[in-house]
Amino acid sequence: MISTKICLLLCATGAQYYALTPPNARPSTKELLNPTGFEVVTPWIHIILKSFIGVCVFSDIILAYTTGKESSAASKSITTLLVHSDFCSLTGLDYTMPSPALVAGSFLSVIGGAIRIHCYSTLGRLFTYAGGLCVLLGFLLCHFHTRSWLVSCSGVFPSSDQGVKLALGCIWAGCFGVLYSGLGERIQKEEAMLQGNFGDQWKSYVNRVPYRLIPWLF
Repeated sequence: MISTKICLLLCATGAQYYALTPPNARPSTKELLNPTGFEVVTPWIHIILKSFIGVCVFSDIILAYTTGKESSAASKSITTLLVHSDFCSLTGLDYTMPSPALVAGSFLSVIGGAIRIHCYSTLGRLFTYAGGLCVLLGFLLCHFHTRSWLVSCSGVFPSSDQGVKLALGCIWAGCFGVLYSGLGERIQKEEAMLQGNFGDQWKSYVNRVPYRLIPWLF
C-alpha cells in the first residue's frame, strides 16, 4: 500500500502544481484593478503554496517509506528527523496506508487540474487566475488530516487529539472564510467594472448567466 499512497500523493501534487501555475504573464498595470487588502499578496500565494506543498509531500512520502520498512539505523534516524510531536504514534497509526481524506483530496486535485487545463485552452491569454476551488479543497484534504505528516508529526499542531481537531476545524473555517470574503469582494468590483465598460452587453450576459459561481445556488 506504500506505492498506492505515494502514487496518490504525486498525482495530487502534480495537479496542484499545475493548477497553481499561472499560464500567462500578469497583465499590465493599466489592465488591472487596483489591489486592496488581501489582493496585494495574491501574486505571491502560488509560490508560497508550492513550497509548502513540496515540503509536506516529501515528508509524507519519506515517512510512509521508512515506517513501512523493517527497523534499521537509517530508517530510525530519518524518522527521528521527521517526527517532532508526541501526537505522532508510529505504532498506533499506519502511515503506509492512504487515508480516505487523501484519496478524496487526490481525486479533487486531479479534477481541479483538469478543469484548469480546459480553462487555459479555452480562455488563452485572458486566463490569469492562479488557483481553483477543487484544488484548494483537495490540498486541504491531502495534508490537513490526522494521518498526515503535517498534522501528526511536524510539531506544528497540538499534541492532543482534541487540540488537533480544534486546530483543524479553525484552519478549515478560516480558509473558507477568507476565500468567501475575498471572492465576494472581488466579484462585486469586477461586476461594477464590467457594467461600466460593456453596459447593455453585460446586462444581457447577466440575464443569460444568473449565477456567479455555483449553478442554482450563488
